[in-house]
Formats: sequence, structure tokens, C-alpha cells
Amino acid sequence: MSRGHLLPVDTSNDADLLMTLEQEWKKPGESTEPILIEQPSGAEGYIRLYVLWAKWQSIPQQQRSRIIMESYKKTHSLDDLLNVTIAMGLTPDEAREMGLVWTTE
Repeated sequence: MSRGHLLPVDTSNDADLLMTLEQEWKKPGESTEPILIEQPSGAEGYIRLYVLWAKWQSIPQQQRSRIIMESYKKTHSLDDLLNVTIAMGLTPDEAREMGLVWTTE
């Protein structure tokens, strides 16, 4: 068995992405992205968060999820936060490849 270790990730863009997501959770803007999806997760009250955004392209999945959860924590109640089962950031192409189909309001 091989042993490995995690490498540090570049977090230099995190603050800008976080600020944009916080603004979008508070009041969705006029832009087409990011697309914020809160999907019921089967069990009553639980939700899955999907954030579809081309800006995720060069950002590792774990970092995307952390940014989503941080922004959600700053804009929602603790009860809402504790009901999140999945926080997944995807580019629109990645979402399509996963078979996700969505519409915007």
C-alpha cells in the first residue's frame, strides 16, 4: 500500500468567490451565473446544494464545497446549515455530464 499526503491548494481566489456567493444567497443578481440550487434531499428538511458556475473550472472539488458551505453559513441560519447533506460546486458542463437538468427563474 502506498501512503500519500494532501498538497496545499491555492486559495488566492477564495475571498472573491466567497463574497460573490454570499451576495447571491442574500439577493440573486441579474447575471446568469452562479446558479444556486437548493434541492430537497429525500429526508424531511434536508437539502443538497449545487452551485453551477464556470468560475469553478480550475478549483478542486473539495475547495469548491468549502467555499459553498462558508458562504451558506454566513447567509443562513444554523438550522439551515445543519440540514445540508451535500454542497457541490460544478461547472455547467460538469453538471450536464452528471445528468443534472435545471432551469432558472
